[in-house]
Amino acid sequence: MLKKYAALGVAALVLLRWRSICPWAKRNVAQSVPHTLGKEAPNRIGVILINLGTPTKPTPWFVRKFLIEFLCDWRVIDALPSLARAALVYLVITPIRCFTSGRSYKELWRIHENTSPLLTHSQKTQQMVQRALGPEYVVVHGMRYQLPSLASAMNTLCEQRCRSLIVLPMFAQYASSSSGSAIEWAMRFIGQWDVIPHTHVISHFYSNEKYLDALARTLSPGGSGRDILSFDCVLFSFHGLPWRHVTRLCDNCRHIDPTETPFPQKYAQSMNNAVAHECMAENTDGNAYCYRAHCYATARGVAERLGLPDSKYTVIFQSRFGSDPWLQPYAEDVIRSLPSQGVKRVAIIGPSFVTDCLETTCELGEEYKEAFLEEGGEEWFLFPALNDGEHWAQAVAEMIREKGELLP
Repeated sequence: MLKKYAALGVAALVLLRWRSICPWAKRNVAQSVPHTLGKEAPNRIGVILINLGTPTKPTPWFVRKFLIEFLCDWRVIDALPSLARAALVYLVITPIRCFTSGRSYKELWRIHENTSPLLTHSQKTQQMVQRALGPEYVVVHGMRYQLPSLASAMNTLCEQRCRSLIVLPMFAQYASSSSGSAIEWAMRFIGQWDVIPHTHVISHFYSNEKYLDALARTLSPGGSGRDILSFDCVLFSFHGLPWRHVTRLCDNCRHIDPTETPFPQKYAQSMNNAVAHECMAENTDGNAYCYRAHCYATARGVAERLGLPDSKYTVIFQSRFGSDPWLQPYAEDVIRSLPSQGVKRVAIIGPSFVTDCLETTCELGEEYKEAFLEEGGEEWFLFPALNDGEHWAQAVAEMIREKGELLP
């Protein structure tokens, strides 16, 4: 009997404390109707800019809340059922990672004037895009995880009673775990509205001319103060994904053996499995939503604009986690091998990230730099992300304006 009452007490405690235990339960509450029904509708186009998210503070407690919400997303850890995923995240990963990642976030905050660069640049970009688009649009931004919440941003658009909506995840290359998750949750909130307006989703923009122009300008001497052609090698580092994430969506990648040794860094027609690796060279209907193909296309588009020959740049994939095969070539393996090949001066850019964050400032700028210098490298230069640059904000505004003209 005592055990029965104890179990009931634990269940009651869990229910009462659910909003504290589950970091997103309190924030992800969407309204179904605006509270300003008595006022005339402004008849504007609503725009939601969605970024990944950031801890509220660089402390273990807030980092753990962020990691729990992020890693409990089924699109991020997709190989486990929900209960097993929750147990892994709550009991194994976050109790340790909240301290190790917390130190990294603290360093990130220190470098960027005691604030989150992702949050700061996202806010400034939203303001710049709003000014560029004018009063016919209402532009808001929300984070997929943590604050400002996606629900609060969608509630703002609900209050405005927008005649049409444009959903823009701030990820140039489509991946289910980033763009897909952001779109899914935006649609969940829109689906709770009594009136669902015409909606257009920009699921990726890796090939958008304005985006590529802005990225190339960031890497130019005028944008960075450095001549990119003066380096021995330029690395385009994209966030990695498990191979299974791309094999589900790409006709080519499903035929690749991830244990292939050595794994090719460049595409060549003479390769034994050239067809399987076509994502490195071209985009087709068969790889239209292949993240790997999007990454290589981004690198090609930027290199062409900068006059960077194919022999001087390499695409790599960073942030590998766990023991499953991820997209290759692995960043650290390539970086450590460069000095032995006579490559002593290296520049690196992370096009997966439109704003500087933990993965650019700390991983690319510090961890990989240390590995490169350990192996005998001499110079390591990290190019900044697009952040809140004027040309990037104009590119975003132009993408939105093009879609807005198609909406009723």
